Amino acid sequence: MLDAEGLEIPVAISASVVREQGEAMARGLVFIAKDISERLRHESHLNHMATHDALTNLPNRALLLDRLSQALSRLPWRDRLVAVFFLDLDRFKLINDTLGHDVGDELLLNVGGRLSELVRA
Repeated sequence: MLDAEGLEIPVAISASVVREQGEAMARGLVFIAKDISERLRHESHLNHMATHDALTNLPNRALLLDRLSQALSRLPWRDRLVAVFFLDLDRFKLINDTLGHDVGDELLLNVGGRLSELVRA
């Protein structure tokens, strides 16, 4: 469906048969189209929240496991390798405990930002 400016908008369409009471033949059809743009935006936001860290906005473990599973399942058909990079911040708990969670969050944001600059999306 197109809006007033000619842009496509997603819709859900339902149809109902119109009959006179007791008649077997349909007298017509009624179609209802409902704009579902907001619902799709909401679903997309929920999916993003489920697969990305709230603080750094980096992909989380759930997304890692999903993408790793997909990559490993394609290995028999492709002549490629899969690599996993594991990074651990030594004594991160000590930073949170001594300097506070705000400083720990800032550290995570800085490390996440630097990692994001080094790899593709």
